[in-house]
Amino acid sequence: MATVAESTPELIREELAKILISPPFARGEKLCRFLRFVVEETLAGRAETLKEYNVGVTVYERRPDYDTRSDSTVRVEAGRLRTKLMEYYAGPGAASPIRIELPKGSYVPRFVDLAPPALNPAGIPRRTPWATMAAAVAIIGGGLAYWTFGTPETTLAIAPVVPLDGNSAAAQELEQRLTELIPKRAGWRVALISGAHDADIQANARKAKATYLLVSSINRGRVTATLSSAGSGYRLWSRVFENPEPLAIADALRQPRERTAGPGTSNAEAARVYLEGYRLLRTDPPRTTKPQGWPPHLANSLKAFEKAVELDPQFGRAWAGMAMALEGLSEWDEVRGADLAQRSQDSARKALEIDDTIAEAHRMLGSVALYRTWNQREAMAHLSRSAELEPANPEMIRMYAAVLSLLGRHDDAIRQASRAEIMEPNVAAVSAAVGDAYFLARRHFEARKAARRAIALDPNHAFSHWLLAVNAQLDNDFVEADREYKWCLAKYDLDSRAITGLAHLRVQQGRAAEGKKLLEDAVRRWKSERGWQVSRAILLAATGEIDAAREALRKSAEFHEGGTPYVLVDPRFDLLRDTPEYRELEKRMIR
Repeated sequence: MATVAESTPELIREELAKILISPPFARGEKLCRFLRFVVEETLAGRAETLKEYNVGVTVYERRPDYDTRSDSTVRVEAGRLRTKLMEYYAGPGAASPIRIELPKGSYVPRFVDLAPPALNPAGIPRRTPWATMAAAVAIIGGGLAYWTFGTPETTLAIAPVVPLDGNSAAAQELEQRLTELIPKRAGWRVALISGAHDADIQANARKAKATYLLVSSINRGRVTATLSSAGSGYRLWSRVFENPEPLAIADALRQPRERTAGPGTSNAEAARVYLEGYRLLRTDPPRTTKPQGWPPHLANSLKAFEKAVELDPQFGRAWAGMAMALEGLSEWDEVRGADLAQRSQDSARKALEIDDTIAEAHRMLGSVALYRTWNQREAMAHLSRSAELEPANPEMIRMYAAVLSLLGRHDDAIRQASRAEIMEPNVAAVSAAVGDAYFLARRHFEARKAARRAIALDPNHAFSHWLLAVNAQLDNDFVEADREYKWCLAKYDLDSRAITGLAHLRVQQGRAAEGKKLLEDAVRRWKSERGWQVSRAILLAATGEIDAAREALRKSAEFHEGGTPYVLVDPRFDLLRDTPEYRELEKRMIR
């Protein structure tokens, strides 16, 4: 029997996340924004503000003088949203224990609790498509209950299987079969839990009082399953199954499990300095001037990782951390950059020799292949592998989205970047990654909206301001573009992206001489030609100096500039796509 829900905001947001990545909503970015807005406003206690005018201004970016009597956009879109919700609950969401509805004549959503799904003869909840994220939980007496079955000695929490290839039916079938087989084959009790972000999944596993946690992904028939301790979060094993055969996965749980006292090492001191190195690596100090020497946070992070592998040479994650620190340093050190990049690759490969299921090492080698060695196929192999190993880690998913973008698979890139935003809706960099995917797909309106979401989360996020500027410029909104480029330069006066954009904007405004001077002054202050050839190519192409732009493009490849891979998809290079230099870059990178 359905009742008006008194569910926790956490459960309602989980249902919202499930809806937004479901097939009926997969290509409806505007409807997703509409639904997210009204749900979040209601949960925040602002339901009374949900009027047609506010939805139009906030979601559909109508002007303040917007007249709802002459513009029926919101009413039409609300009708479409109700239809899509009905389609979702008639199919993919049929077994969801919570239903989100938008009553006719209102823009305030209603949350409805439904009766738990019926049990089949084996005592397992019957599953229909998309039940996997929601049927795991039910509201009982105001608390969170989990569907559990099996023997009581050991409880395995099973997270929703992530369909990286978009094949949700295969993921749901795999999850259903695992819930049936594991109690029989491994003798464990099973708790089906929910969650999109790895931190939420880990927390829900602890709430279920689970001993172990199983996280799985499926990508074009290949299943990657990772078993970890539900209490500490430390991984016990990760394995690949080339066919989605649940029997093999269930049997793997019966085999002896590796155990460690820390994040991949039994040496407590090695674990301590590793964690300190990782903390330093995550530090991102603001840039105000060109740094002199190595940034301290990266240099000290490298020292910590070197100490960790000295204490335990078989500490794979420390080798992976060293690879990340070295790669970061290679971007700052013009003299030793190539050597540092090579050491980074060697360290990541060492990590994978020790343990080929370390997602960070795959991500590192994928990043190197994407931005350093310019081998996009190798990058795809590593970055898709990192996403398979940690499908609930938004950082892995963001990098996977990046390689999809650079390979021209823009719809897939947008889908993965949007998944990461669902996992971390309150992180500016994640929203900005969605905007970047839209930018490279030439969908500038959506890119600007994502950039504004990121700026609302962090007003000092420089990349988001640049992203808003460049998409405003390509939408011919020169006022906003000018304002946002200048904001970037006020924060860091040698921001190459902002200088390039502002110079390009001046060309578009008929002030080519001013634009060229702006760029060349920056090159002189930087005291190096390296790092500016991609910028010159953009500017020279815009002024019609195609031969000079081709030469700049050739030099960018010769200097191995970090921004060169984006030449293949950045819309500002459209004028150079038929040149030999562009085709040579394309041939070099896609191999």
